Amino acid sequence: MHQFQCDYTGGCCPEILEKLVHTNPLELPGYCEDSICAEAESLILKKAGLSPEEAGVFWVASGTMANLSVLTTFLSANEAVLAADTGHIHTAEAGAIEFSGHKILCVGGKDGKILPENIEEVCSNYEESDPVSRAHICRPRAVYISFPTELGTIYTLEELRTISGVCKRHRLFLYIDGARLAYGLAASSVVGLKELAECADAFYIGGTKCGALFGEAVVIKDPEVRERYLGVLRMCGGLIAKGRSLGCSFKTFFEDDLYLRLGRSANEKASKIRAAFDDVGVRFYSESPTNQLFPIVDEKLFKRLSEKIKFKVIGRTQEGQRILRLCTSWSTPDEAVQALLNLIKSKQQ
Repeated sequence: MHQFQCDYTGGCCPEILEKLVHTNPLELPGYCEDSICAEAESLILKKAGLSPEEAGVFWVASGTMANLSVLTTFLSANEAVLAADTGHIHTAEAGAIEFSGHKILCVGGKDGKILPENIEEVCSNYEESDPVSRAHICRPRAVYISFPTELGTIYTLEELRTISGVCKRHRLFLYIDGARLAYGLAASSVVGLKELAECADAFYIGGTKCGALFGEAVVIKDPEVRERYLGVLRMCGGLIAKGRSLGCSFKTFFEDDLYLRLGRSANEKASKIRAAFDDVGVRFYSESPTNQLFPIVDEKLFKRLSEKIKFKVIGRTQEGQRILRLCTSWSTPDEAVQALLNLIKSKQQ
């Protein structure tokens, strides 16, 4: 069976594995206080156009831990985070944010994206309420978005700047989940790390789904949040003793643009698959330019794909057709792509 059900079916890219082997004999301090993590942080901040005084980089094991620890640090008691109804913190993290004592306010959106007017409406309703009424509801305090979204779509630079502007007007933290950031950046000609850093108060650079063995790099600008973050991360059980492994991954990612090259490779493979579906008249649930594809297939094609391809079913249309999710990644073999293309093309026979 060929694996298209997620983008972390491979171990880690060869370049990172080589770096891990090369640095393995070194005796280094723990808890991400080693020289490799420091070098990786310097590379990331330079790419993001930030100085050490303007931001800090922190290392966590998973996207859920990144989201939980950052939002727990951002939010005080009785404060909430706004997210799209398709947002990962709402649909796929088993109530981690709610378990920390905070509410997720789901707002309307389109193609997986939050609309600025929906943020504006929630905040205005809160701010215009009288003090007694406000005592009965959670205060909106942060906005969560992902780049790319859960539907594979990406925000334009104008959209990011508009959302950032709304957040600043209403004193909200803007936090960007970058679990698949390599694929999002590779799909955009105008949004890079500098633009994300310009718009967000914090964001994370995904490693787990983008070629690392595991782990994510969290970038935080707000000085007060930075000061508190490591303690909250420790409280959440997320402070990594052997942080050197993440330092190796992200140093390798950003020494020679490997991160973007891996993203482009996965997107190019997805593009071939997208074109094959288009050729046989298959529609898509969302217009994703990244490594996630959401074809809507009939029963015949579903059964044929199921025989040789692993994928995820995310729902059905009103007509009963299945909505699939297929992911390519840095590790997707060319022969797997070709096998999928052959199955799609056989629909015409």
